[in-house]
Amino acid sequence: AAPPTTPAPPATGSPASDPSTSATTAGPPVIVGGAWPNGVALTVATPVGARLVSALGETPLSLGGGEIAVSFPDGRGIGVMYQPGNLANGSTDPSDILRVRPDGTQIILYPAGNGETLRLHDVRVVDGRPEVLYSSRRGNGADNSHELLFIARPVQASAIQLGEIGGWESGTSQLHFGGDLIVGESFDKAGSTIFTMKVTGEAVPPPTLLASQPFATDCADCPHHFTVDPAGTRLGWIAGHELVIADRATGAEVARVPLPDAIGGDGGTVADLQLGEGVAVVNLSGANNTPLAATVIDFRGATPTFTASPVAGHAELT
Repeated sequence: AAPPTTPAPPATGSPASDPSTSATTAGPPVIVGGAWPNGVALTVATPVGARLVSALGETPLSLGGGEIAVSFPDGRGIGVMYQPGNLANGSTDPSDILRVRPDGTQIILYPAGNGETLRLHDVRVVDGRPEVLYSSRRGNGADNSHELLFIARPVQASAIQLGEIGGWESGTSQLHFGGDLIVGESFDKAGSTIFTMKVTGEAVPPPTLLASQPFATDCADCPHHFTVDPAGTRLGWIAGHELVIADRATGAEVARVPLPDAIGGDGGTVADLQLGEGVAVVNLSGANNTPLAATVIDFRGATPTFTASPVAGHAELT
């Protein structure tokens, strides 16, 4: 659906570098177009190609249509990790994971084997070298279905297996790097809860404030779509019609942002939540899991703003 044209209330006050209080709005929040938030860049994968969206406008990337495209976050031209195909629409076809250099050259880094489905989750740069988080699923029955998680280092041509994250009627959401953590949502027939794992593969107990809050599929207010900021210092999730941000170390809530009805309502189902420094990105999907325009939530000022991406597709913070 097209974003409402009613403008959001203007932001007041100066941007806060550390949003330590709950954010509120004077009226029902709405998603708008218009000016793009300063300092926010998205890599958006669409069925016909990928685009970089920033305050400078839209820039086409030398990719074909795809499921997910993630730019390496160091800005030094390492390139983009990219997965073609249409896994969001339920396809079980193998899908290779490619690295795309700034000149458009594509290299298949991780080819899907026979009977294997790969899923690209996230990328980051550590000590100047890229790392890729991806999973591999094999099998299609209760006795042989399993999904394994890997961290790959393209420069060293190596991959480390972290452990099993899914099986028959179980799995995870898209997972995100956050410092020494990997965070997302795990699910099985009984419901869902937060997924937390060290980047070394060690299990991590859920934070105290979430330990006793499993998410049930029929519970509108239960926490869900868990995520972490790149530094690993803050956790985020959606509860009801609010975005909740909490300090990882203390468990203290640092922000609670009311969300527009279009997020999780008639405007689309939440597919993924990403957290940055004072901003968040919500990916939405419509009928048949078709990606819709992502929403950027900017809560750096006194009044949060909600901006729809001008390009419909799966968006990743860049």
